[in-house]
Amino acid sequence: MKTEALQIRPLEAGDIEPMRSLARRIWQAHYPGIITHAQIEYMLEQRYRADVVRDELACDGLWWELATLPGEPVGFSSCLLTGEGEMKLDKLYVDPRKHGGGIGSRLLESVRARARSLDCGRLVLGVRDNGPGLQ
Repeated sequence: MKTEALQIRPLEAGDIEPMRSLARRIWQAHYPGIITHAQIEYMLEQRYRADVVRDELACDGLWWELATLPGEPVGFSSCLLTGEGEMKLDKLYVDPRKHGGGIGSRLLESVRARARSLDCGRLVLGVRDNGPGLQ
């Protein structure tokens, strides 16, 4: 996959529905076997409902970014300031059909660059610790 065409830009209101569709595709591909279908639907509703995302886009100290290849969203991230000098990477997802092409690395680098620009010396990430293969 050619990632030189990859663009990472701030998520805009007009991107919410395509991002929600991508989130649904990602969650439905990744999370069965880790959490139930009902939990997947609950989390999608809680974290990706259009009004929730729209409200977050208006928040100071919280950022969403969308990764696109020509004509299609292929990943997204969200990060937020959590304290003095600390940023949390809250979401980072890549379309399963595009894994292995450097999209996740580019999204992570964009978050790291934002953290550095805001003098955050600490970038934190919460990881679910009971997925397949994890003890």
